Amino acid sequence: MDIRKSKRYLFITGAVLATVVLLVWIGVIWGHSMMPGDMSSDESGFVAQILKPLLVFLGFNDPNKRTYIVRKVAHFTEYAILAMLARHFVRVRGLGRGVSLLVLSVLLFVTPAIDEFIQSFVPGRSCTIKDVCIDVSGGITGHILYQIGIWTDQMKRRHELPSADG
Repeated sequence: MDIRKSKRYLFITGAVLATVVLLVWIGVIWGHSMMPGDMSSDESGFVAQILKPLLVFLGFNDPNKRTYIVRKVAHFTEYAILAMLARHFVRVRGLGRGVSLLVLSVLLFVTPAIDEFIQSFVPGRSCTIKDVCIDVSGGITGHILYQIGIWTDQMKRRHELPSADG
């Protein structure tokens, strides 16, 4: 296989994999939204119980507050991960700045809106603007973390390049 075909194969494979992982993650997010309220509460309560020593150390002594914190951190984290996957998706596809911005905006603003819309139809769940704000905040944080990773990688590569002197 010549080098051009090899690079093209890697590009296509990377782009397809990034697309699949991104879509699966959106499915995970929306799958959690379709979970009835009592099941979602049980899941959050289970995680809160595991994290109880840390949460109590941080001053969250009320079990309901601990579960609430777990739920909100889960929202934030889901969307931080989504943003990083979306940034990778855009990067491996080599999309231009304008198209990238459009894709990222849709993924990071429309996905949480649909997420909350889905929850409005699920027994024991509700649709809140506060959760959309938490989701978007997580997305912005994930975007920033991904960019920091790019800058760090670029700085590392610059330092690894041989100097013109030697």
